[in-house]
Amino acid sequence: MAEPLHPLTVAAKQLYVVHYKDITKFEDEILRLPLAGVEAIIASGDLQVTSEYDVYLFVLKWARSQYPNIENRRKIIMNRLVKLIRYPYMTYDELREFLYTMF
Repeated sequence: MAEPLHPLTVAAKQLYVVHYKDITKFEDEILRLPLAGVEAIIASGDLQVTSEYDVYLFVLKWARSQYPNIENRRKIIMNRLVKLIRYPYMTYDELREFLYTMF
């Protein structure tokens, strides 16, 4: 059943990536997107942000809005989203803040 929907899913993800390049400009809309849409957006090489730390902060905000239960939120962040953040583009202070927040 999922196989016929695959092209539609791919097209929807591409639409998200093209339309929501700037996560700060469309934050309210993106906060309502499902996990797959957020993954596609933050994994995109065309993402337009001033800092990768902005991506990290957005991930936290999105997860809080979608997953009120802290354990579920932590699982989603750690298993699906944390690997999409580009840590080499963060400053030392940003990385330190990340480590204190996550662990």
